[in-house]
Amino acid sequence: NKHGELGIGHKENVFELTPWNAYNENIEIKTIYNGYQHTIISTNDNKYLCFGENSSGECGIIEISSQITKPAENKYFEKNTMHIKNIYTSSFASRTIWHTKDDQIYVNGSENYNSCGMGYHDNILSPTLIKDSPPLIIDIANGYHHTLILTSFAIYPDTIFRILSVWSESHKNSKLIIPNDVCIMIAT
Repeated sequence: NKHGELGIGHKENVFELTPWNAYNENIEIKTIYNGYQHTIISTNDNKYLCFGENSSGECGIIEISSQITKPAENKYFEKNTMHIKNIYTSSFASRTIWHTKDDQIYVNGSENYNSCGMGYHDNILSPTLIKDSPPLIIDIANGYHHTLILTSFAIYPDTIFRILSVWSESHKNSKLIIPNDVCIMIAT
């Protein structure tokens, strides 16, 4: 808890089960996303509560440039009337990837090694649209130095193919055509 990633109001280690009541409202938690040193909670009323490390923009709250020990609401998508389909964090990556219901990808946090295809090596402090994100996204893997995006499929004679986009330092938005049976093996 040295970065406040438990969201309980301090950065001390906790060695016993502790009730989480750091947020002043009654909330219904839908999903908890655990990043490298940050946590995001999505609620049933479409709020996104973030806490933990934010020095690289992991939480996407530009007004706070350090560690967040109590939940702070990321209101970017609410202000821009966008609806989130899924959130991708990684226990190795200091960033968050947001996938909207209209198939757009936003990223905030560390962009080291061009891991999100943005073309530069810097921190992204608030959710930023990736302009060349692929259409018909099925799944996203948020890695330490890379991001993999499994997208739409096509049928060519008897084989189903899917497109796997790779973002990394040496593969800026490269697209690989992979047979569907290989994608199923990768996913399992």
